[in-house]
Amino acid sequence: MKQALLILLIPILLVVQVSALHPEAVKSHRAKIARALANPNQENIVVLGELLVGSAIYLDKNDSLAVEVHKEIQSALLAIPGHAEYYRDKILQAQERVKTVGTSALHEYDNENMYAFQTLPHLPSPEGVRVLGELLSNDWVPPGNETFAASEKFAPLSVSARVALQKFPLLDKPFKDPITKQNVADANTAWLLWYEQIKSGNRTFRFEGDPTEYDLNGPAPKQKIERFERERKRNEERKTAHKKGSGSDSERPDLTTTPEPGKSIVPLVAGTLFVMIAVGYFILRKRISGAS
Repeated sequence: MKQALLILLIPILLVVQVSALHPEAVKSHRAKIARALANPNQENIVVLGELLVGSAIYLDKNDSLAVEVHKEIQSALLAIPGHAEYYRDKILQAQERVKTVGTSALHEYDNENMYAFQTLPHLPSPEGVRVLGELLSNDWVPPGNETFAASEKFAPLSVSARVALQKFPLLDKPFKDPITKQNVADANTAWLLWYEQIKSGNRTFRFEGDPTEYDLNGPAPKQKIERFERERKRNEERKTAHKKGSGSDSERPDLTTTPEPGKSIVPLVAGTLFVMIAVGYFILRKRISGAS
């Protein structure tokens, strides 16, 4: 009976253990955060990246302390220049090795892919957008990928990057519908267009809860934001004018009113004279025919 009870309790104990971040773990995490902030280098990108992914499992456990620590780790990692470029460089270097030495390097490429795309979705920043945006155009897959078993096939980096961007807390995402087999091509096209507009300097972006407008270099210059506001306003005015111009008869201009200043009244006068001449001719013909 005791043995059976113990077997039943083990899963419960495991759930309790992973449903909250242990106080000792919190203390350890904060010590590592402090060391990373004091020495923001690549080594600490790795340390914080592992902590970030590990702490993410607590985000849906209703553990407010774990959520707070996760945000602290994230903020510390985002403060290190190269936080997203580090993961990009690792996967691209591994990709080049596969191209050079062949399938013997696939295991390394697989690992770097896994680590990178476990971490990158937790790095919403201008650098994160730039790194993932550039990867949207990388459709390379290993030679023979189409012959691999379904569970062993490699997704192009373009797909992994789009999935990661979709997880960013971006406002006004270019594709908001759930991705399916039917619309995946539309989603890829929408994200590529969105990134190209940002890259060309014709668009900015924002994150949820942050009023700052960003471009790929950080907070967007005031002049750029003002230019976009003017363009948006002009576009709205054009749309409004177009709707009025293509409206119903009640919205069409009244031809009996005085023309606006600067507009020619010649057509109006000519039309009036034509009507008068036609009426006079008609009356004259009636009189002539009556006299005869």
